[in-house]
Amino acid sequence: MAEISIEIQTTSDVPVVRISGELDIDQAVRVREQLDKVIDAGTVRFVIDLSDVSYIDSTGLGMLVAVHKRLVTEQGFYVLTVPRASQRKVFEITGLSTVLIIVESLEDALTHING
Repeated sequence: MAEISIEIQTTSDVPVVRISGELDIDQAVRVREQLDKVIDAGTVRFVIDLSDVSYIDSTGLGMLVAVHKRLVTEQGFYVLTVPRASQRKVFEITGLSTVLIIVESLEDALTHING
């Protein structure tokens, strides 16, 4: 089991949740708890940066969908930063690229939220 790192910073007045490590069945609950804290604090627009995620399994993907659904009910959204094509392929194969907002860079994510 690889330990995951979750860091929350604000960039251009937008919370950015940076995740590093493996987003798998062992870590998805921990990540979900942190994302719920962000939403519980009243933030309904933020970035989830997956640049340093080396692996994501179906539980990690399901967690991202659950957070997306929660935000939709609160008139919010998040933008995923997924820079590598190999990472984005997972979202394309599962069809999540048509549901979630996925961009290649933090700059693009911030532009999407602030634009």
